[in-house]
Amino acid sequence: SYNDEIKIKLYFEYAQNANGYPDEILAIIYEGNCIGSAHILKRTNNITQIGLGILPDFWGRGIGNECCKELLKYLHTTKWTDGLDKIVTLIHRKNVAGIKIVLKNSFIEDKDQLGTKVNYIRYTFYL
Repeated sequence: SYNDEIKIKLYFEYAQNANGYPDEILAIIYEGNCIGSAHILKRTNNITQIGLGILPDFWGRGIGNECCKELLKYLHTTKWTDGLDKIVTLIHRKNVAGIKIVLKNSFIEDKDQLGTKVNYIRYTFYL
């Protein structure tokens, strides 16, 4: 997640210059201001990874939950779900709000955590 507007701007700049990461980045706009971003990354032919980052001043307002719902709808109405089995996200173990968001949106904790970092939990949304 992002701590301030500078980090969001730097992330957008990095994403524009990176080779293939992320495959698509969407701005999160609230009351006319960019308060974060959502990214989509095709990991394999049948798995896509998503992530959200929202400025702390906007936490606790239900924005993350709404963004997750809308991102899943977006994925279903575009090319992103063609041939997919699942959508995954990695959430830091201490990010309690993020964990609640994905669980509310039908993700389940992936017990097979191969390839993930020890401080992160992988959650999977099966299509």
